[in-house]
Parts: sequence; structure tokens; C-alpha cells
Amino acid sequence: MISRIGVRIRELRRKLSRSHLASHLLGRTMPEGEAERPGPIMLQIDGLSRRQLERALRKGNMPFLARLMRKRHFELETFYSGVPSTTPAVQAEIFYRVRQAVPAFEFYQRDSGRIVRMYEAGTAAEIEADLRKRGAMPLLEGGTAYSNVYRAGAGRSRYCPQDLAPHALLRRLHPLKCPPDGARA
Repeated sequence: MISRIGVRIRELRRKLSRSHLASHLLGRTMPEGEAERPGPIMLQIDGLSRRQLERALRKGNMPFLARLMRKRHFELETFYSGVPSTTPAVQAEIFYRVRQAVPAFEFYQRDSGRIVRMYEAGTAAEIEADLRKRGAMPLLEGGTAYSNVYRAGAGRSRYCPQDLAPHALLRRLHPLKCPPDGARA
């Protein structure tokens, strides 16, 4: 009963948010993809162990996160990254449920005969295409990816390697393809 009331209160606060009110008053529509219902938010902080995070929460060094957890908006979960514990391998496991998708951040790719780096747009796209060929379903389908190695099916992404490829940057800067006033790119 109490949890349902809390959910209803959060929904009402979301509808009465400054963003919603401002868009209504200015005669604008909310950006495409703006969800009425909350979805998962995952934060990955490289090199931060659970023990360090818990210590920072206890000492009051992360008051905003502590408040969100106290209000039951977020939960602290443990994720064992396995080996190798590099960002590309961990994100492949989180986003595609495939363990050890890549051996390291930089590695020799036998089939192409070259050394590849996971921050390169082409490499990230190749690995992602291979994961999809293997039948792995992307976690972020229709969502948003921000500063990840993989887009993982996201409808919108920013600062992922594929977004920073020269052709992708030029496409965004093309004056004839600018979004209309009030729309997001």
C-alpha cells in the first residue's frame, strides 16, 4: 500500500516537473523518447570498488546518491566483472550478456591481422555487430547510451566511439540536416 502511494507521488512529481511545466508554458513538446514511466539508470564508475563506494556513502561524501538510495529510488547492486575487467568486456557482459566478448581494451585481432583499440568507432561497431550475429539481444533497445563503448541498441547515443567517428560528426554538423527549432539532434 505504502509503496503504491510512493509510486503515485513520484509519477505526480514527474508530471509537475519544471521541464514539463516549462515546455507547456512555452508551447513546446517534450523531446522524443521522454518516458512517462521511469526506466533503469546504470552508472559505471571505473576503478571504484563496492567497499570504497560504501565508505564514501557512510562518510557523507556522496550525499545525493545516499538520499536517492534512502528514498528507495536506487539500489546498490554488486556486479562481478570477471576477467578481463576492462570497460569493453564489462559493458559487453552488461549490455549483451556475453562474457569475455573482448580479451582486452587493445588487442591483436587474428582475422584482420591488426591491433585494434576499443575506443575506435570501427572496432566498437564490428564487435557490436558480431555480438548481434551471435544472437545477443541489446539491453538499451530504444533507450539512450551516454559515453559507453557500445550503443547496445540505444535509439539515441552521445559520446560513444561510433558517435565520434568523422562521418558521424560531419553528419551532425551538416547545415541541411539540422533539426528544427526545439527538436533534439
